[in-house]
Amino acid sequence: MRNLKLRAWDKEFNLMSVVTRLDYWSEIVEMSDGELYIQKLDKVELMSSTGLFDKKGVEIFEGDILADLSESGDELVYLYVIYKDGKFMAVENEEPVSYTHLTLPTIYSV
Repeated sequence: MRNLKLRAWDKEFNLMSVVTRLDYWSEIVEMSDGELYIQKLDKVELMSSTGLFDKKGVEIFEGDILADLSESGDELVYLYVIYKDGKFMAVENEEPVSYTHLTLPTIYSV
């Protein structure tokens, strides 16, 4: 069984952190950005790991923005990672994009 790996965007402090504990009953998230701290669940945006890594070895999470060349190879295309219909997808303009191999660099982590 695969463990769920989460990170959280703290909307109050504009800070990305690793989730170390999630308590739905108390509606709190324990996070670490070098130091442990606790935030209310409604003050964070949770993002799940896709389990994939870009060509630089950076883990790809839901909400990340990826870059790749267009099919013609002459233009840079930006893709947004979403979770929909039970799977992670890289989408451009809400349309899924299919890739046979993942070599996309993560250019921005939301």
